[in-house]
Amino acid sequence: MVNAKTTDKSEYGLCVLVLPEGAPLLPWEGADNSLGLDVSRPVVCDHILQVLQLQELMDQELVPACEIVLAEADPKTVLAELDGVGGRKGPYSGWISTFDRLEALGAEDRIRAVFTVEEMIPPVSRKGSLSVETSERDTIKVRAENAFLAEVKALCQGEGEAEASVFAEGDEESLELWGLYFDGATGQWWTDWIAGDPHHPEDVGREFAAQITSGNFWAEEDGVE
Repeated sequence: MVNAKTTDKSEYGLCVLVLPEGAPLLPWEGADNSLGLDVSRPVVCDHILQVLQLQELMDQELVPACEIVLAEADPKTVLAELDGVGGRKGPYSGWISTFDRLEALGAEDRIRAVFTVEEMIPPVSRKGSLSVETSERDTIKVRAENAFLAEVKALCQGEGEAEASVFAEGDEESLELWGLYFDGATGQWWTDWIAGDPHHPEDVGREFAAQITSGNFWAEEDGVE
């Protein structure tokens, strides 16, 4: 995690931590003592896969341990609930959302910390759409991620996230996706990755969806080792 004094478009779509307005920095004797979470109240997440990944960070003592709940209201309402009413504390100590959601609310200055992709894969459906300023590599990545998400929904009832990258290998380029899948029927979740041809991003996304939803030896009932 990195402190979020400033943000730029490279962080668009990444998962972020938002604290109640005016929340002080609270000490914590763990790996990161600057988050300011009040562990007496739960953290609310937008997406079930954020819940799973946040629990993994808590288990690794990278984030202070506290209750985690899934948001049931729209983002504007969650932000209002986070801040409380009439000087009273709200029900949550923090909110895990994405940079683009906070930007849409005009509240990106409220972001306390930004999660790296290695810590928390952002929900594919929350990454926004392409614009005329999008680079060719960004277009390839979004096409692969969107194809992955659509195929996961077509194949099963589970939840999936993926993050795509395009790497240069000599004169060639490679498209790589790393993702997480949650099987709602069994409660199991696991991660996986794939590499493919960046000239056919939809094919790579669909192939990765078929691969990760089929299950593999990384699956653990309580998470990933």
